[in-house]
Amino acid sequence: MTSRQIGPLRFEVTAPSGWRIERDPDPLAQPFLSASTPAEFVVPLRVDVDPPDDPRSAWDLALATSGWQLETGASGCVRWTLPDPRGSFLWRATVADDEISIAPGNHLIDAERKTIATPLCYPLDQLLAIHMLAPLDGLVLHSAGWAHEGRALVVAGVSGAGKTTISRLLRRADPDLLGLSDDRILIARPSGRSSAHTAEAWKAWGTPWAGEGRIASPESALLVGLVFLEHDQHEVLDPMGRAEALHRILPTASVPWYDPGRAARVLETLGNLVSQVPAFLLRFRPNQDAAALLVDLLRELRSDDRTGI
Repeated sequence: MTSRQIGPLRFEVTAPSGWRIERDPDPLAQPFLSASTPAEFVVPLRVDVDPPDDPRSAWDLALATSGWQLETGASGCVRWTLPDPRGSFLWRATVADDEISIAPGNHLIDAERKTIATPLCYPLDQLLAIHMLAPLDGLVLHSAGWAHEGRALVVAGVSGAGKTTISRLLRRADPDLLGLSDDRILIARPSGRSSAHTAEAWKAWGTPWAGEGRIASPESALLVGLVFLEHDQHEVLDPMGRAEALHRILPTASVPWYDPGRAARVLETLGNLVSQVPAFLLRFRPNQDAAALLVDLLRELRSDDRTGI
């Protein structure tokens, strides 16, 4: 069995009898193979080298991108297929009643050595994480995350907003800051319990899905602030109301729209998040003054009772 821990989830991969799952060669993935804290939720993945053939009529194409396609089946089943440019597919993951089976493409199987490439790779691991987090009041944000002394700021924004730039500036501004990620942050509550009327602690975890800055840490910290970015000709950091924060965070959230129940749960989680975690808008130029504003904000929020932590 091989495993990878991402936030509160630990994916445990079981190979067919007599087979072995190969170790992921990606250096950014290595810290996620052995977590320092126990996972709250274990997600078993079963690899099948000879899956049964499903009739095409059993699946309806719901979404297709340049890297993967999603199909839906009876009783809420979903299936992701990562196409292989050489034909067939790289991976095919089927989720039925939260039981996940994964079929590898033929060239990912070495029948002589009885080895299979690890299915815990991008984007399959991210797609499965988004799906499994939704009912646990968790989500993945297109964002960077930076922490100090157990408290974290999450800087959210779509591509081009400036997450990589801000991450580079923060790294220079304070060597004691811990970079969680420069592109994807996982946010959830411990134990997945939530209430719209309480300020229970939210946590931010780094993920293996790094951006250009190649920042990927498995560490976590209590989330004390959300920051949204806007390019400007000067540096200003202003608090933001709940409605504006919700408007800003929606385009950065990975929402499983293909599943109405899961999508509704993520939208509820986003509403609770922006109600309970202070949000700010940083208008900035790419200079160290912008980073200094965020470093000061993180220090302020670490000692501020507004977070409810």
